[in-house]
Amino acid sequence: EQLVHRYAWAVTDPPSVAFVAAHCPGGVIEIGAGRGYWAWQLVQRGIPVVAFDAAPPDEYPNRWCQEKGVNYKNTRPHVYHRVLLGEADMAAHAPEGAALFLCWPPMSSMAHAALRHYPGDTVVYVGESNGGCTADDGFFAALEAGWAEVAEHRPVQWSGIHDWITVYRRRGQPT
Repeated sequence: EQLVHRYAWAVTDPPSVAFVAAHCPGGVIEIGAGRGYWAWQLVQRGIPVVAFDAAPPDEYPNRWCQEKGVNYKNTRPHVYHRVLLGEADMAAHAPEGAALFLCWPPMSSMAHAALRHYPGDTVVYVGESNGGCTADDGFFAALEAGWAEVAEHRPVQWSGIHDWITVYRRRGQPT
């Protein structure tokens, strides 16, 4: 649990970061970036990243990024990459050619809203499948209706986690 709050909900093992980078040569717009650990890892591979979170933890209290036993009363958690204030609608401002990156989006409408706003053709989703602990039914229904799975990768996992990294291409786009 401490590692999830300090780094990310999905392990950024080198093969997983390489897999994501290979599918995002035009860059990434990340919604729900938390501390920006995935963003930082991708930047190390030369992938430009714009990261957003509803509560960037270096500026606002963010329960997903607070380590147990650490008092952040006078300080904020360290961020690894600049995380801008923004919600799902920021996906509408994705740079041309940038993939939408969603890593363990909460079980809410956030991922579905980001997908609705996103104008591009590539989504990289890290999380559990439909019925799991990430995203909502609307997100998975939208993927089923308008997107085709083109690649998947099984990352190293935290104990008790059952996630995949899946790449989707908007239907009608070349794979």
